[in-house]
Amino acid sequence: MKELISIQSRLNAPKGRTNQFGHFRYRSAEDILAAVKPILREEGCFITLTDEVREVGQPATTVTENQKTGTIQRTSSTRIYIRATATITNAAGDTLSVSAWAREEPSRAGMDAAQVTGAASSYARKYALCGLLAIDNEDDPDTYAPQNGGGHGAQNGAAPAQQQAQQQAYATTGDAERDAMLNRALQQVAQARTKEDLVAIYTSFTALQPLPAFKSAMTARRKALGIRNAADKQTA
Repeated sequence: MKELISIQSRLNAPKGRTNQFGHFRYRSAEDILAAVKPILREEGCFITLTDEVREVGQPATTVTENQKTGTIQRTSSTRIYIRATATITNAAGDTLSVSAWAREEPSRAGMDAAQVTGAASSYARKYALCGLLAIDNEDDPDTYAPQNGGGHGAQNGAAPAQQQAQQQAYATTGDAERDAMLNRALQQVAQARTKEDLVAIYTSFTALQPLPAFKSAMTARRKALGIRNAADKQTA
């Protein structure tokens, strides 16, 4: 599709948003669409976005009973993913599609079930659009790796020591899935409103508990909320 070559070369979708908690710049799916629509009109093309819910994993269910409350808890080994597909169509009816995936969290502080699904959809759609339109996300918030310059760092309010700790924590993960998990956890920490929220987040991300960036974020949020109980190891 020759139109896509022109669209990709002409498109400029800068990171015009700033995450005040992580001190990084980012773009959303909406930003990409706003930037590309005028070019699509000129090229006689349009983009459609679709979502599909996929259950991944073995459909095994574990049932546990709480003897104190008499309640039964059911847990499944499967995970729910949103598969977003971005499709571009030209005037001749030729199409090209790119898909991306995002996993739903079982729960997120301050969000109902519909919002959790919507967040996963937005995440997957952004990366489907990035793949379709050849947008480079090397310096993307999902890596949670603040860079020197480019609008990151101390000029956005992050202390140098905090930057260094975050960079070291990222460098020691060496795993893209774990890095994405870290970013999701940090976003949830930033949205936490109570000590109970922080405890729930801490226990939900056991794999991240040793990481300095995760521990630092938990401590900073606890202090910001005025939770002064330093003896509480789950929020320290």
